[in-house]
Amino acid sequence: MSSIGQGSISIDDSTRIGENAQDTANKVAGNVNDINSDNKLTPTEKLKLKQEYDKDLKLYAIDVSQLQSAGIPTTELDSALSNLTNFVTPLFKEMNRTSTVDRNALDSVFTAFVTADKNSSQVFVNMVQQVADDAKKAGSDAKEVGKKAQEAGEEAKASAGQAQVDATQAKADAATAQQALNNIHLSVKNADGSTSTFNMNGNTILMDTAQTIINGKASILDASIDTAKIANAAINTAQIADGAINNAKIANASIDDAKINSLNGNKLVENSIAASKINVDDLIANGINTKTLTSVNLNTSTLTTPNLDLGFNGTFTEDFDYTQNASMFLPKKNKGTLTFNHGVLQSSGNMQTYVGGQWGGMNSNYNFQAGIDNSQWTEVAPGYIKLDLFRQDDANFVERTYIDPTGYYYKSGNGIASYLGNVLQTPQVQTPSLIGKYIGPSAGQLRLQIGSNGKDFGLQVGSYGGGEGVLSDFIYNTTSSGSSNVHITENGRLVRTTSASKYKYNIKNPDIETTLGDRLLNVHLATWNDKRAVDSYAEQLSTGEEREKSSIDKYYGLIAEQLRDAGLDMFINYGKNHEIEGIQYDRAWVPLLSVIRRLNNKVNEYELRISKLEGKINE
Repeated sequence: MSSIGQGSISIDDSTRIGENAQDTANKVAGNVNDINSDNKLTPTEKLKLKQEYDKDLKLYAIDVSQLQSAGIPTTELDSALSNLTNFVTPLFKEMNRTSTVDRNALDSVFTAFVTADKNSSQVFVNMVQQVADDAKKAGSDAKEVGKKAQEAGEEAKASAGQAQVDATQAKADAATAQQALNNIHLSVKNADGSTSTFNMNGNTILMDTAQTIINGKASILDASIDTAKIANAAINTAQIADGAINNAKIANASIDDAKINSLNGNKLVENSIAASKINVDDLIANGINTKTLTSVNLNTSTLTTPNLDLGFNGTFTEDFDYTQNASMFLPKKNKGTLTFNHGVLQSSGNMQTYVGGQWGGMNSNYNFQAGIDNSQWTEVAPGYIKLDLFRQDDANFVERTYIDPTGYYYKSGNGIASYLGNVLQTPQVQTPSLIGKYIGPSAGQLRLQIGSNGKDFGLQVGSYGGGEGVLSDFIYNTTSSGSSNVHITENGRLVRTTSASKYKYNIKNPDIETTLGDRLLNVHLATWNDKRAVDSYAEQLSTGEEREKSSIDKYYGLIAEQLRDAGLDMFINYGKNHEIEGIQYDRAWVPLLSVIRRLNNKVNEYELRISKLEGKINE
């Protein structure tokens, strides 16, 4: 297997591609030669020629893809296809008419394309073979390189043995040097007769000198400083780890970036701690073991805490003044006070609503008036929600909404009260605004029923016969001799079907009329049983539950998918997601007019011929 371009193609693949291209080319040439040898190209011959041209387009697409992946130029093949396309395109413009054609030129452009395709395929096969040969040679070279690498490995192994001997000697020398470093004793005699001594052994460093200066960062680990005094000192970025400072005094000192892990019972008295942040968890972990702050004023704009416990009967109060964005749904402008008291969230204030580009409220006549406001009272408590809106001129409420587990309640201050209650248990909505005669369960089914004259209903929507449906006895009982003119769209909308030109744009008579008629003759009659009716009947037999009666007898007609396969998808109805739903039976037969017209012309021609023959016989 060898790789060419972006794809991976084997020798067998290339051979098969070449053979397939040759076979297809021979078939195309043969099919073109089968067309009648006169200089007239009939609609039937055009259709056959179009089929062969479409095959060449598919062959071209496959071959160009393979050639481009291998980096092979397609100039010859592109030119041959261009010449072929330029020749046949005018012939295809009028598929239902006979055209004059140069048969030799027609054969020449098809033959040129076949030859170009064959040549390109052979170039492709040759390149694949060359790649395979190169890969075989590369394998031989790699084998020789591997042999040389093995010889180099043997030499490296010998060098490694000598390196091991050298390493052992170096280790011994290092041990000798370390022993010398483990014991160091230095002595310096000063000008005044004194002596400074530096002594270091395995675990001790002794510096006996009048003054010791350490310049730079220092760390003192596991140290004990007893009764020491550091006066007027600055210790910047120092660390004393696991050490103890006992009975020590740091006077007039600055300690920056330091951390005190434990006070050991000592106190910070009359001191000032200036900080931008005190982390309570750090205080607890480091010795201040309490979460209670008594008689403390916290002057801060933000208090961040995962839990705020107000305790038993805790309260808080907040004043608010906000204006919502006018683009929101029914925006509000509100100013007042919010309190949390004994488990009840209460809000009182003056409120306006944005209506028609103006801020305003409800006046004494219960109409919106710009520029005024209404006082509001809101309660959100365990078990209920209460919303009150009061008139501007007195304490009477304008509207009240109340919700609790028993249902939803609404009342208006003008005396027109509405009560909805629990919508799941209340069979009817108590309001005069609905024109529905009945909403609720009927004979065990949930339905909306509008209008009736006894046993017949004007409209029913809901459950029926084990399914959902829309029914109307009034429509069923009203008959007409007119043709069907109602259509249901894919969105479930009822529309009226029309045929007059006043409802149409861009009216034309297509040239493919004859072709569509011939295609329709290839579609055959089909029979079937309705799926929904059969499934409903089977469920009724298994459960014993009475269902809507529908016929399970055979139906006769056409299958939409067969019309699509015949190239007649313009007479198919598509639903959501472009799924096939049905056939436009009212217009699918129209292409047969061209077939009948053609047959009628033939009959007239034959009758004329017969008439002439009869005349000659009678002479």
